[in-house]
Amino acid sequence: MSAATSKMKISQKNFIRLLPLIMLTAALSAASASVASKQTVLTLKSFIEQASIKDVSFESILLEQMPLQYQRDTLLADSDIIMDVKYGHNFYLDQNRSNPEASISLSKLFPYNGTSISLSYIKSSSLLNTPDTSDLEILITQPIANNAFGKSIQLQDKIIGLENDTCRYQIVEAYEDYLASLIAAYYNW
Repeated sequence: MSAATSKMKISQKNFIRLLPLIMLTAALSAASASVASKQTVLTLKSFIEQASIKDVSFESILLEQMPLQYQRDTLLADSDIIMDVKYGHNFYLDQNRSNPEASISLSKLFPYNGTSISLSYIKSSSLLNTPDTSDLEILITQPIANNAFGKSIQLQDKIIGLENDTCRYQIVEAYEDYLASLIAAYYNW
């Protein structure tokens, strides 16, 4: 019996020595289990979403697309109505008099048919001591050599449309390249 009791005492001594190691192992396994349960798997969709939110190259692709919607308006001739007002005052020192001079004009360009319409009213004084003169002018112009019946503007519009389409295709290709590099990074990770 004394041999059995001494074995038991030895194993109790070993147990007391190993108790801190057992407790540390149990604590580490419990901590790793809680970390493993809190850790989520990063899917490809969430990886792409996070990368597109935080990546600067994705923002640069978006910025390339923005000017395309305004490019046609900035490169083609304006078809706005333009109002021009001029006012002046003439002094005739030898006649000891002064007369005002004024003009107002409205003009509109129709770029797709090349026509320009202008309406102007001019009130002016003469050098002689005669009454003031006033003129009303209506001008319709069709510049044949520069923009014959709007053909130049129509061709420019088509060219701008083709350039915009080409830029859009390049942007789509940049998106595809960006997504391909993200997918490759995800699977190689």
